[in-house]
Amino acid sequence: MFETRTDLALEAHEVALKNKKSALDGVIFREEERQGYKLTRVEIISENGERETGKPMGTYLTLDAGRIWDRGIDELKAVSQALGESIRELTKKCDSLLVVGLGNTTVTADALGPEALSHLIVTRHLKSASPRLFGDMGFFDISAIAPGVLSQTGIETMEIVKSVVQKLKPSLVIAIDALASRDMSRLGTVIQISDTGIAPGSGVGNHRPALNEDSLGVPVISMGIPTVVDALTLTANVVEMCGVSVDSFVENAKVEECKNMFVTPKDSDKIISYMSKAIGYAINMAFHTELSFEEMISISS
Repeated sequence: MFETRTDLALEAHEVALKNKKSALDGVIFREEERQGYKLTRVEIISENGERETGKPMGTYLTLDAGRIWDRGIDELKAVSQALGESIRELTKKCDSLLVVGLGNTTVTADALGPEALSHLIVTRHLKSASPRLFGDMGFFDISAIAPGVLSQTGIETMEIVKSVVQKLKPSLVIAIDALASRDMSRLGTVIQISDTGIAPGSGVGNHRPALNEDSLGVPVISMGIPTVVDALTLTANVVEMCGVSVDSFVENAKVEECKNMFVTPKDSDKIISYMSKAIGYAINMAFHTELSFEEMISISS
């Protein structure tokens, strides 16, 4: 049977529901609204739910922001606020934060993580160097790292991040990465936040050791935006819409050329530039709570 490639719990739920044709065991699904945007909540609460969806147990929040890169600053502010609220919802008691920007800056569709770091207000250095400024501004203790990818460093991302975690001892890690979707309409338009951690490179089938509480020893929240669709998944979806059996298509068509190929929007540069701001600003708003949006933009710029 053909398996759809997706990093979104929302889509994994859709596929599992369609295949089973009945409610999923161990999965809670709910749609809400946050700051005027549709928020989909998928909670996987048992091993049955893990088997049904192929996703680890935990909470997955997916905000449908739409094409905010075509809109103004007010839209960016509202999306950042909604994301900030979602981050706070998944955050346990926390007094320091390490943000990890996963990805490859030389590949536009994979540059979301490092780009988001450029919009963060990092403050760990101020805590000791300028404690008065740190206190007067009401800053939160935030540090950040962009570990690159294995082909650039020769070091597994998890090894780099684990070393930094052991040195800095943050009480929370937020990992940001580009994701894969099964639906072109979701590229750049939805943001997923989960409390289950993340496996770098999973979106393009290049699975690396996972960053999660088990591997790092601290809670890990993942944030991501789908920037690519697997070419075979995309083709299968189009074929299915035309009324052709997907399994029959995959078995009989010459699909080898589609494997390990990915499709990304033509305006990926604009999407990454804008959506990285939404994520960076959201983290600022979630933790630097005494700063106004205008002050935050002024400092982070």
